[in-house]
Amino acid sequence: MGRLEGKVAVVTGVGPGIGTAIPRAFAREGADLVLVSRGGPALDQAAETVELESGRRAVVVRGDVSERSTWKEIASAAEGLGGVDIVVNSAATATQGNILEVTEEQWDHTMAVNLKSVYLSCQTFIPQMIERGGGNFVNITSVNGIIANPRLVDYAASKAGMNGLTRNVALDFGPSGIRMNAIAPGGIFTEEAVAEMDEEEARSTRDNYLVGRWGVPEDIANAAVYLASDEASFVTGVILRVDGGLAIQTPEAAVRKSFRALWRDDLVRIEHV
Repeated sequence: MGRLEGKVAVVTGVGPGIGTAIPRAFAREGADLVLVSRGGPALDQAAETVELESGRRAVVVRGDVSERSTWKEIASAAEGLGGVDIVVNSAATATQGNILEVTEEQWDHTMAVNLKSVYLSCQTFIPQMIERGGGNFVNITSVNGIIANPRLVDYAASKAGMNGLTRNVALDFGPSGIRMNAIAPGGIFTEEAVAEMDEEEARSTRDNYLVGRWGVPEDIANAAVYLASDEASFVTGVILRVDGGLAIQTPEAAVRKSFRALWRDDLVRIEHV
């Protein structure tokens, strides 16, 4: 506890799942927060939860993170908390479709929310962080920026772009005291999502992950706390896969019967955190 004591963090994409788990974890470690999303009950609920659970301050900003005006509002809100030390870029959207099906408007929207927003966060806060003696960014990317799922071309391209941006900002501004890292989650499931699975879907999903379970939002929140804390002061430019081993195996390892028999009992159990 206390790994983020005295810090102020901006978290975008606040909502169910990862978007609530990260603010809760940051608040437990002592951070005050600026919580950002387009709106909805989950935003206010997250702020209330932070204040009730941890007694930390939580300011809400409603807006589109792909617009510079929203980042001006975020910066203004953060000034009331003393300035920003940490930015978590978690806002994301996607369109189901291949490259011929995704419209230009859908493509531009995904790139704006997922990637342009990170660009705007850097332009807004890097100069302030340098004046304050340093700061760091944690970008929530995806294994889809490294490997491919069908019909997620705009999402995958935006997350791959985020990975490249993460490395370049870390390189360009490391000497100025700025760290930037990214977390690439695998499948992260809330209790509500799990409840919608039938037994076959649950088993096939579980079989993708080597550690005996699928991911939960707290897995990503725990990684974000580490990267945002001084414990990670020698870590920058990293794309940290938090995916239960998903991306290290070939598809055959998961689905080909003869391969599975070499290393996995066919009778697997669904394990919960």
